[in-house]
Amino acid sequence: MNILLIRLSAIGDIFFCTALANGIRKTYPECRLSWLAEPSGSGLLKGHPLLDRVITFPRPDLVRTLKGGRLPEFWAVLKPFLRELRKEHYDLVIDPQGLLKSAIWARLARADERIGINGRDGSAFLYDRLIKVIKEEQPLILSEYRELVAFLGGDRETVAMDLWIPPEEGAAAKAFLGAHCERPPVVFCPCTTRPQKHWFDASWARLGDLLVERGHGPVVLLGGPGDGERTRAIASMMKRPPLIAAGERRPIGFALGIIERARGLVGVDTGLSHAGIALGRPTVGLFGSTRPYLETGSPVARILYHPLECSPCKRRPTCNGRYDCMRLHTPERVALALEEMMAIQSWKLPDISKNAHGGKRPAFNEIWQGDHARE
Repeated sequence: MNILLIRLSAIGDIFFCTALANGIRKTYPECRLSWLAEPSGSGLLKGHPLLDRVITFPRPDLVRTLKGGRLPEFWAVLKPFLRELRKEHYDLVIDPQGLLKSAIWARLARADERIGINGRDGSAFLYDRLIKVIKEEQPLILSEYRELVAFLGGDRETVAMDLWIPPEEGAAAKAFLGAHCERPPVVFCPCTTRPQKHWFDASWARLGDLLVERGHGPVVLLGGPGDGERTRAIASMMKRPPLIAAGERRPIGFALGIIERARGLVGVDTGLSHAGIALGRPTVGLFGSTRPYLETGSPVARILYHPLECSPCKRRPTCNGRYDCMRLHTPERVALALEEMMAIQSWKLPDISKNAHGGKRPAFNEIWQGDHARE
């Protein structure tokens, strides 16, 4: 079979959707599998062993030329993209994003059948088949992808995220940590695009101090190129300055390489936190205005969530900026939860299970070998 998967953005959703690619590859081992994504996602996917082809949707260029009223330039960008999209004939197009902005490309692709999930924003009529999955009734992580893989004839119990770390980016992360850390760090992922998903800077600082005092340091603050100011603000409140790996433009594989070598991770509802679960690290997620899942499917990952009458408010908070649900997460309780997860997954770890493409991630103690190994 020739299959096209459409998941345009964002980074966290791309991480989740690798589970669908994983499930498709297990269900149809000999299929040809392509993925359509925006530049931020396609850069992460290129070279992934699960995929035969990655198509980049040039959304930034299309938006820029359209807003500028430069229609000739708009068509000059759109036409080659459409040729690339339609270069192959697909037996099946799968659109788990289920939005009009993704369903349009599913319809324009040359395909025998198109499947979508939920079909929001008026996209339902563009699919041949529609699968309904109410995520709020499915607390287990990746629930919609489990259902879709089962619909395709696969085993929903084998669905798991499968993140790809290019070797050169993993090596850069190893060198970065090796230059600053004598042992595996605890990683904090405090930054998102929405303030209602944030935990408070003072709480992050207190948590870092607690973990260092209890012998779990060093602490690494991880984030993207726009997160430098916030991570520096958190660092300024800590008694022992953490290592900051944010505020610079680096490939996402660098951040994944940091997480893969971490002793533990604490994060809010953001893509890098989900990566901690995918990479088998002891992880504590702090959810409030959103709750994409409550059950992680991992014995070493836990979600802390204190629902209120307004929870989850998602994009419409009603608390006038107090973010009461996130205030209920105390640094002491978060530290205890992380210690419990790290105790389950001891310092010397067994090999992480094989990926769908047959590769095998090294054991954690093998990742931290060489110049950085410490007892």
